[in-house]
Amino acid sequence: MESPPLPNYTPSEQWGTQGEPIRTMQKPLDPAESMKHLVAFPEFDISLFAAEPDVIKPIWLAWDVRGRLWIAETVDYPNELQPEGQGRDRLKICEDPNGDGQADKFTVFVDQLSIPTGFVFANGGVIVIHSGKTEFFKDTNGDDKADERRVLFTGWSMRDTHATASNLRYGFDNWIWGVVGYSGFQGTVGDKQLRFGQGIFRFKPDGSALEFIRSSNNNTWGLGITEDNNTQWAR
Repeated sequence: MESPPLPNYTPSEQWGTQGEPIRTMQKPLDPAESMKHLVAFPEFDISLFAAEPDVIKPIWLAWDVRGRLWIAETVDYPNELQPEGQGRDRLKICEDPNGDGQADKFTVFVDQLSIPTGFVFANGGVIVIHSGKTEFFKDTNGDDKADERRVLFTGWSMRDTHATASNLRYGFDNWIWGVVGYSGFQGTVGDKQLRFGQGIFRFKPDGSALEFIRSSNNNTWGLGITEDNNTQWAR
């Protein structure tokens, strides 16, 4: 199908060199057809919980203690980072009130974000990395909409949005763990000036401290903490 011109980076050329733009691409499959192409272990059952237009371009997800699915939707990723307060991205809560296995209720928890690459539940709310900052949001009146927000710290570079911080996990040590690509970090957290590149980091949930743990040799696309507290990442 015809589409707006897509980048076509030329192999063996200087980084950023592009050839003739790609103008055709395969049409997307509808959710029912797409499910037929998923491969899972035999013990797994596959069912549709939520799909477009109820959710739009999810980039990160997590389940809360009530069994609700939270997703970060991003229209801005990767090339349209927006000015402060003008972001088109948001966190959305997806619920299944009648227990039929499909999401029937969708609530926007917070909007006007730009490129939210990760979030984690902490301190009765949620910590989100977006727009180069680490920000805390909380619902204080029970309507599932954030009415309290506080920037914990800034400094995540957005020079290449796919290489910024992501994969937030709540660690056994009560710190938040995550990974960052070559975009790196430069800023002040607490009373310390920090600067580091790609690798694993951790920070306190109140934003009072940030530590760089170790470097990686490429951008990291996944982070997990095992039951015996070993940190593993995929790249």
